[in-house]
Amino acid sequence: MYNSMRQRVDGYKNVTKGLHLDFGDKKMGFMVEHLLIKKYGAMKAEHFSNDPVRSSPGKKHFANASKEIQEQAKNYAEYIKFKFDTMSHGDGIKKMSVRGCP
Repeated sequence: MYNSMRQRVDGYKNVTKGLHLDFGDKKMGFMVEHLLIKKYGAMKAEHFSNDPVRSSPGKKHFANASKEIQEQAKNYAEYIKFKFDTMSHGDGIKKMSVRGCP
């Protein structure tokens, strides 16, 4: 999580709100990250230091996943988006549990 923040937004200090969810499976985490990057258009955002070198490996994992796993990743991404959108600016990083996800 901190490595990603360092690469993408020049560190934790620049994150005004965010969510962290540990899936216990890096592939699932990367797939959800890919879906959220795509949903928010982060690859095109000037303030989000993202390029093909730093891009999420989740795109490949998602493409190769079963339909069931893809649906699970989509559900996680939607849940995280909902939680993120209801946070206030300046809330910092909130850690969530997979148990609360659909």
